[in-house]
Amino acid sequence: MFYFASRQRVFAGVFIVASLGFGILPASAQTLLRGPGAAALDPMFREVLKQPNEVELNLAFARRAIELEDFEAAVATLERLLIGRSGLPLLRLELGMLYLRLEAPELAEAYLLQVLEATDIDATARERAEILLAQTRKANAKGSFAMSVSLGTKHASNAVTRPTLANVIAYNDLKEQVSPSLEGLEDVTVEADGPDSDTASSASLSVSYSRELDGLNERRFNASVNQYTSQQNGSELDTLDISVTSLRMGLTLPLVRGAKSPLTLSPYVSVNSVDTSTVDAYAVTSAIGMSVNGYAGARNPVAVSFELADKNHETRTDALKDGGRYNIGFTLGHIHNNGGYTSVALKLDQTDADVEYESANGAALNVSYSRTWRGTRLGAGVGWRENEEGDVRTANAVLDLIRHDKDLTVSVSAQRSFFGISADFAVNYVDRDSNIPSSRYDDLTGSLTFSRSFQ
Repeated sequence: MFYFASRQRVFAGVFIVASLGFGILPASAQTLLRGPGAAALDPMFREVLKQPNEVELNLAFARRAIELEDFEAAVATLERLLIGRSGLPLLRLELGMLYLRLEAPELAEAYLLQVLEATDIDATARERAEILLAQTRKANAKGSFAMSVSLGTKHASNAVTRPTLANVIAYNDLKEQVSPSLEGLEDVTVEADGPDSDTASSASLSVSYSRELDGLNERRFNASVNQYTSQQNGSELDTLDISVTSLRMGLTLPLVRGAKSPLTLSPYVSVNSVDTSTVDAYAVTSAIGMSVNGYAGARNPVAVSFELADKNHETRTDALKDGGRYNIGFTLGHIHNNGGYTSVALKLDQTDADVEYESANGAALNVSYSRTWRGTRLGAGVGWRENEEGDVRTANAVLDLIRHDKDLTVSVSAQRSFFGISADFAVNYVDRDSNIPSSRYDDLTGSLTFSRSFQ
């Protein structure tokens, strides 16, 4: 969901020029150009303002922008011409070249794949697209390091859904399974008495390394180390301060070569350690997994994933939860002509434990949409999760009941970059229905995170 600053400027430019076609900007507006060729392009831009639907005028403006190396202005114009129009492979070829020059190889690849799927292009254009596609895949061919740092704060309206020292810590209902991205690890859910609300602060550091293995950027080695720390700001919940360390290594291997339908396999191994304020190495999880990534058409990325994990706890009381975890996921996306992106994700998981009442089965479905508007990446999503768990206990006994939980989640988010720093704001609402009355709750959470990436 996150784009580099250069891409955000491109999408902002797309909106500016696209706005011409929808009458959002008045013809009397002053130029909005800010690129290197702004002064020279201003007269032509004013003509475009007067005749925003004139194709030849827009094409002339784009050609002039390219001559002046104002590639963002050219991209914005060509993107607008594609709105509501199918085909036009030569226009998409030009966009692929421009995005490659803007150092956005992922977007360049998406357009070039569309060109190669077209049936109405000549051999010369097809050959050019194949050459450019190879260049995009070699853009990151050498070994490279990347690092990101983030700081954030989060406020939950219902801290009753947060754990206490005597409860089991869980992350997004995944029970000690740590995502390599470390997104949302502060979301812990159990039934406990506590304050009505709570605010937490968090910090994370991620360092990753990637290197080609075959000189063609088709086989790669990938490794990452992530450190996440969350601290509760309320004295009632100070015992919930946690630290998570995650190490992951894997490969990216081509299964199917070719421009039309590339398919890759990504096996990996990972080790995650969760420390609490009272117990070091509270939970250690080792896992192996893999994902298969491809396209169902040029605009529909598809991914299938599987993971097998083994979790172990340091404390004797929690050791009863030691066991395996299995999950399989399926994700289908769609890249819209307007720059929007829709994702549908299905996930099935099973948790085994030394005691039956700690075992569980779950299924989750999430649908989300995001789009850049006026330089801001906006997103919204809705999620459903059903969980079956025999974990129903009183103070003195374990009840012979099967617990059924159903979660409905609604989220909205906004992300924008300033001077290389990304600001992310998100609001999430969770409504849990359960056959156990004490397990029902709702929670509204808001978070603000600032992050910076280095390459």
